[in-house]
Amino acid sequence: MTSTAAAQSSQTNTTPSSSHTGTQVVVVLGMHRSGTSALTKALEVLGVSLSENLMPEGEFNPKGHWEDLDIVAINDKLLAHYGCVWFSPYQPELDLDDPFVDALIDEAVALLRGRISALGCYGFKDPRTSRLLAFWQAVFARANVTPKYVYAVRNPLDIVKSLQKRDQLTEQHGYLLWGHHTFDNLTLLADKPVYWVPFDALLQSPSKVMAELAQFIALTPAPESECEAFCRDYIDPTLCHSASTLTDLYQSDHAWPWVIVLYKCVQQLSQTQANPNTLAQDSEFQTLASRYPATCQHSQNQLFETVSRAYYEQLAQIYHLKLSVTQHQDDARNRQAELQNGIQELRAALDEQTMVVAERDADLKDIQQQLTQAQRTQKDAEQIAQSAQAELALAQQHGQALEQAIGEIRRSTSWRISAPIRGLGRAARQPQQVFTWLTAKARLVNQLRRQHGGMINLFKRAWTLYRTQGIDQLIAGTKYQLATHEYGHWLAHYGTPSTEAQQAITARVDSFEYRPHVSVLMPVYNPDVSHLEQAIASVQAQLYPHWELCIADDCSTNPEVSEVLQAYAQQDARIKVVHRQQNGHISAASNSALAIASGDFVALMDQDDTLAIDALYWVAETILAHPDAALIYSDEDKLTADGNTRYDPNFKPQWNPELIRSMNCVSHLGVYRKAIADEIGGFREGFEGAQDWDFVLRFSEQISRDQIIHIPRILYHWRAIEGSTATGGDEKPYALLAGIKAVEEHLARQNIDATVEQHPDRHYARVRYTLPEPCPLVSLVIPTRNGLEVLKVCIDSILEKNTYPNYEIIIVDNGSDCQHTLTYLADLQAQHSNVRVLRDDSPFNYSALNNKAVAEAKGELVALVNNDVEVITPEWLTELVSHAIQPNVGAVGARLWYPDNTLQHGGVIMVGGVAGHAHKHLPKGQPGYACRAIVAQNYSAVTAACLVVRKSLFEQVGGLNEGDLTVAFNDIDFCLKLKHAGYDNVWTPFAELYHYESKTRGFEDTPEKQARFNKEVTYMQAKWQDILLNDPCYNPNLTMAREDFSLAEEPRV
Repeated sequence: MTSTAAAQSSQTNTTPSSSHTGTQVVVVLGMHRSGTSALTKALEVLGVSLSENLMPEGEFNPKGHWEDLDIVAINDKLLAHYGCVWFSPYQPELDLDDPFVDALIDEAVALLRGRISALGCYGFKDPRTSRLLAFWQAVFARANVTPKYVYAVRNPLDIVKSLQKRDQLTEQHGYLLWGHHTFDNLTLLADKPVYWVPFDALLQSPSKVMAELAQFIALTPAPESECEAFCRDYIDPTLCHSASTLTDLYQSDHAWPWVIVLYKCVQQLSQTQANPNTLAQDSEFQTLASRYPATCQHSQNQLFETVSRAYYEQLAQIYHLKLSVTQHQDDARNRQAELQNGIQELRAALDEQTMVVAERDADLKDIQQQLTQAQRTQKDAEQIAQSAQAELALAQQHGQALEQAIGEIRRSTSWRISAPIRGLGRAARQPQQVFTWLTAKARLVNQLRRQHGGMINLFKRAWTLYRTQGIDQLIAGTKYQLATHEYGHWLAHYGTPSTEAQQAITARVDSFEYRPHVSVLMPVYNPDVSHLEQAIASVQAQLYPHWELCIADDCSTNPEVSEVLQAYAQQDARIKVVHRQQNGHISAASNSALAIASGDFVALMDQDDTLAIDALYWVAETILAHPDAALIYSDEDKLTADGNTRYDPNFKPQWNPELIRSMNCVSHLGVYRKAIADEIGGFREGFEGAQDWDFVLRFSEQISRDQIIHIPRILYHWRAIEGSTATGGDEKPYALLAGIKAVEEHLARQNIDATVEQHPDRHYARVRYTLPEPCPLVSLVIPTRNGLEVLKVCIDSILEKNTYPNYEIIIVDNGSDCQHTLTYLADLQAQHSNVRVLRDDSPFNYSALNNKAVAEAKGELVALVNNDVEVITPEWLTELVSHAIQPNVGAVGARLWYPDNTLQHGGVIMVGGVAGHAHKHLPKGQPGYACRAIVAQNYSAVTAACLVVRKSLFEQVGGLNEGDLTVAFNDIDFCLKLKHAGYDNVWTPFAELYHYESKTRGFEDTPEKQARFNKEVTYMQAKWQDILLNDPCYNPNLTMAREDFSLAEEPRV
C-alpha cells in the first residue's frame, strides 16, 4: 500500500469519536531551508500557540528553528522504523497497518490532544512532516481534528544551494529531497484548506502575508507594533541566501526536468492561492504524476551511481545511534545529579535522627520518674529503660556509620569528578528555585522513609546494606528503590473506589441471591487503643454488610481495652467479644475467636491493621464466582504508625507452592473456609509468630490447587509499628524459628525428604531437598561454534566448581572452523572421560541442536547450558538437580549475573510483548520486589542459558520447537508446555553463574534476524496469548512494559 493510498484508507475507515469544536491546529509544511522557521514565528505573533519544548537556535537558524521537539521525535521514530533519516534520498513506503506505525499514531494522537487541550489554537512545524504527511493525516483523522495547512514555497534551486552550504549535500541529492517533500503533498492536500506562502512574498511583504494569514486562520490581526517588531527582528536580507528564478532553475545543470515541472505546478498554486485539486485539470501535472515513480527511481539510480544506497543507509544508522547516545548521556548526567543530591538529603536526615535521639532521651527520663513511683511494676520499668538505652546506643551507632559512609563518598573519585555538577547548585540562589529544589529532595527522602516504615528502620536498612555490601551497593540500592516505587501517584488514581464505584458495589450486593457470611477473626492483646478502634471501624465501614467480627481479648492488662471492646459489642450486634481468663498468646487467642465464629468463611485480621472499604465485597464476589473456593487471599500494603500514609505495596502472584515454603506469601488478607479450618484444628500453639504460615500450609494440604484463589487487589493495610514484623523480619526472631519448624513439618507430611534452614540474607526459610544415593546422572548439553575464549571459561568453571559427583558434558559443535577451538575440543574429549563432542554442521537452529544432543544423552536429567556462562557457586548443579527430581517440578533455572554484578536472570515474567527476565539489572545485594529476587519460587518459565529438567519430561512435551522457534523463545515455549502439562517450573537463587550473553551467536542486528525474530514473536503471541496476558506468577497491577516489577500505569483488573 502506498503512503498516499494508506492515508486515504485510514481516513475513510476512521469514525470520529469526539468533537474538538473551538480548537484549531495549524500545520506548517515545506522543505528544509524554505522559510518555515520565519513563517512559524509569524504565526506565533498572530496568536497561534507553539509548544514550550522547542528546538533551540543554531548556526543556520540564529533566530530559532521553532520546531516542536516532541513532533520531531515522533517523525524520527517513524523514519528510523523504515531505516531512514531526514536527509535520506529515498522515500519510505509507509504501511499504516503496521502495528508499530499504528502504535505511533496513537502516541501522536495523545500528544496532539494534549497540546490542543493546553494551548487551544496550536501550531507546529517540522519539515519532516512534509515527507510524512500521509502518517500525520492518519493522526488527524483518528484525533478527529481538521487542520489548516500553511505551505512555505521556495525555488528548489535556492533550497539545494542552502543544503549544499549547511549539510554538504550534492545538488542531485537536494533535488531528490525536495521532490520527496513535495510531490505526494499535492495529492494529499487536495480539498484541504491550504494557504501558500512564497518565500519572496514573506521577505518583501511580510505585513501583507501576516494579514492574509490571520484571515485564513480566522484570527484577530496582530497589533501593528508586534508586526513591526517581527519584521524588524526576523525579516532581514540575511534570511534570503539566494533569490533564483524559474529560468535559473531551467539553466541548472543537475535539475532534472521533472523538478522543473513540479516546481512550476507549485508556483502556479502559490500565485493563485488555488487548491491542489485544480491540478486534476492540468495535463502537464497529470503526465508528471503518471511517470513520477519511474522518473524518481531513475533519478535515485543516477545518484546511487556516485554514492551507493548502502552508504545512505549507514548514515541513517549512525544518525539514530548519535541520537540514542546523546539521550543516554543526558540520562546519565541526570542520574548522577540526583545521586549527589540524595547524599545531601541523607546527611540532613542524619541531623533529624540526632533530634529524634534527643527526644527519646527526654522521654526516657520521664518514664523513669513515673516508674520510680510505681514499685509494683519496678522490674518492668527497668527492662523498658534498658531496652530504650540499647536502642539509643544502636541509633548512635547507625549515625556514626552513616557519617563514615558519607565521608567515604566524599573521598571517592566519583565525588571529586562530579564537583562541577554539584557546583551548578550554587546558581540556584533565587528563593523560589531553592524552595523547589528542597521540596523535591525532601520528597525523595520521605519516599524512602515511607517505604521502610519510618526513619529508624530506614537507617537500620541503610546500615545493614552498607555493612554487608559496601557504599557502592548502598547507593545502587537507593537509586533502584527510588526508580521502582511510585506508589503515591498510583494510589491517587486507583487507591480507593470512587463514590460512583461504591454506589455500584452497593447495588451489586443487593442483587446477590446468595450472600456468604464472613467471620473476621481478631486476636487482641494490649493494643494501642486508637489503632484498635481504627481496625474495628474499618470492618464496620465495609460496603459488604454480611459479616461478623469475632474478637478474642487474650487477657489484656490494660483495662481500657476491655471497655472499648464491650462498648463496640453493645453498639453493633455483628461484633462478638470473648474475654479469655488467661493469656495464651496469639494461637490460643485466634482459636478462641474461631470458636465463636458462625460464618461460612473466616478472615484473619490483626488488632492494629485496617481493611480496604471494599475488601469483603471482593471476597464475596470471589466466592460467588468460584463456589468451590476454600482459600482466598489478596494483595496488601503497609500503613505508617500514624495511619496517614500507605506504602510498600505487595502485589502477589497466584498460588506459588515453592514460594510459600520460603515465606508466607499469602499473609493478608487471608480468607479460609471455616469447616476446613475446624477440621485441621485451627491454629497450633508452639508456632506463635508464624502461626498463620503454619495454618496456611496445613490448610493447603487439604484442598486442591484450583480451590485457592488470589484477588489481585489491595484489600489489607498492615500497620508498621515498632516491634511489628511489618517494619522488618528481625523484629520477632522467634517467628522465624517457628516458620522454619512449620515448613519442616509441612514437608514431612508431604513425604518430601528435605531440610530447612534460615535464609542467608533475610528472615525467611531455605529448603534443601535431599539427593538420592547414588546421585542420578546429569547430561550437560552445551551448543557452541568457535568462541574458544568463552567456551573454555565455561568448561573450566564446570569442571573446577562442581560439588555434584555424577555428570557428563555433551558439547554440540555447530560448525566450528577455528583451529584453536577444534584442537581444544579434541584435547578436552581425550583428557576427560565424561566429555563428548557431537559435530553438527547444519544451519544454526538452537532448538534442533539441543534436541539432537538430548536424544544422545545418557543422563536421567539434562541440563541445557549456554557456552557463555561461568559458574560462581560450586553447589549450582546440586541445587538445580535437587529441585528437578521433585515429582511436581518441570524445569529449574539458575540465578545469572552480568559481569558487572547486576542481575541478568531472576526467572521469567511475561512482559515486553512475550517475556522478560525478572528484576533484570537489579544490583547485587538487593532483595528485589517483595524479596522475590532472593528466594526460590515458581515462575512460568526460566531461561535455557542454564536449565535442568528430567529427560523423560523433555521428551514428554516434545523438547524444543525446532520448526517455529529456531532461535528465540524456544525455552519459554518449552517451559510453558511443561506448565500446561501440570508441572511447576522453579527458579532458585542458590545456583549462581555469570552470563556473558550471546557471545557466540550475537544479537538480532540484521534484517534477516529481525524478520525471523518478529515471526517467532508472532508465533508465541498466537499460541500462548492467555498466559502472556495473565502470568500467574506475576500480578496485573505491575507493569507489562519493564522487568523491574514497577507499577502498571493502569491495572489490568
